[in-house]
Parts: sequence; C-alpha cells; structure tokens
Amino acid sequence: MLRIDAGAYSPSWVPNQLTFTFQPNGPQPLQTITMPRTWDPTYVADWTSFIRAYGARYNGDPRVTRVEMPGGGWLGEMSLPQWSGWVAAGYTDALMTNAWEQFIDAYRAAFPNHPSALDFGERCRQTSNRTSLPPCSATQPGTARPSTTRRTG
Repeated sequence: MLRIDAGAYSPSWVPNQLTFTFQPNGPQPLQTITMPRTWDPTYVADWTSFIRAYGARYNGDPRVTRVEMPGGGWLGEMSLPQWSGWVAAGYTDALMTNAWEQFIDAYRAAFPNHPSALDFGERCRQTSNRTSLPPCSATQPGTARPSTTRRTG
C-alpha cells in the first residue's frame, strides 16, 4: 500500500492554512492543529499536481499493491474534524465535494495500474454517539456524500 498524508501533516509553506482546536471523537484530549483549507483552489491545484508527480514516480512500481487517496481532510481520510469555525473559514459542502472529486479523479488518472482506496467520513455532523458537537455547515448531516461507487478501484 502507498499513502502520503496531507491535512495536518502538510508542510508549513502550504498557503492558506488555519490553526484551530477541536475535540476529537472518543476519549481523546483537545487537539490543536494547523492545516490547509482542503477546498481552497490553490491547495487543490497544488495537491493534484503532486498526485500527478506521485503517480509518474510510483504507478509502474510492482511493489505497490494499492494506492490510498488522502489529501481532502485533516489526516488520511477525506473528512474534517468537528469544529464550529469551518463555515467562517470558507467551507461549503459544494466546495468540499468538488475538491474530493478532483482528488479522486487525479489519483485514478495517476495510478491507472493499481487499485485505489478511499477512507472518508461525513463532511460535517452535528452529533456523535457520545457528545453533541457544534455544527460546521448549514447542510444537514448525511445530505451530501461522495459517491460510494468511487471508493475503491
């Protein structure tokens, strides 16, 4: 498997980053992270350019059995942490969905010889099974999702 994480692991020179604190699901302490706005047009262009170079280097490598498709979230998954500041930071479901679709298309084009895998979660949800979380979008949970038919290849 081949996977390079982005989001909170992005280098400091990536433009338009923001720093915030949030409460992860489960019994974890508050976390403060710095990450790019993964729907930002500059980030999307830079990440898809990286994916093309990544594929040029590793698509023909027989040691690669599967390619994970990170880049659209805060770790390796295409999901964001539950933080009430997303809308003020420019987030919309449409922008996020568009970014995800561009990343998926770029991975598929860059790695046509390998199966791909995508871990994703709800873009924004207002509650979890343990705590009440602040809303991060005006869209109701579960109303807009990436196509599950595109999850693996």
